[in-house]
Amino acid sequence: MLLARGNGIVDGLKENAPGAEIVAESSAINPVEGINKTETFLQAHPDMKVICAIGGGGAVGANEGVKAAGKLSKDFGIFAVDGTDQELEAMVNDEAIRMSVLNTGKPPKMAEVIYGYLEKMMAGEEVPHIVYREMIPVTKENVDKYIQSNN
Repeated sequence: MLLARGNGIVDGLKENAPGAEIVAESSAINPVEGINKTETFLQAHPDMKVICAIGGGGAVGANEGVKAAGKLSKDFGIFAVDGTDQELEAMVNDEAIRMSVLNTGKPPKMAEVIYGYLEKMMAGEEVPHIVYREMIPVTKENVDKYIQSNN
């Protein structure tokens, strides 16, 4: 699934920002990897202005790497998926994370949905084989709705 997510990010960039140059590709699933990869990217490409992350852990690390490198500016942006509390706090603090996408909602909402499917399965009811989750873009404009709630 994460490979498909990464490929989708690249496809989306090519479609929506055809003039953008992808200068590096790698993956980072946790903050330590995110910091390390970001430091390497920024050393090789000091003019880089955008990082797209496959998950919140890598995005949080990238944010720390950008700050440590002194690259935090209004025109630098990190975009990710997961909407972790750390990502949302970075948005509130006007750091490099500019957007993250919640899948279905915060963990309590996801647990509620999953539990609903389990209840149906235990009752012998049919459940879909493919489940499409709601995609919720979170930015500085709506972050307060998600950082303070369990939706």
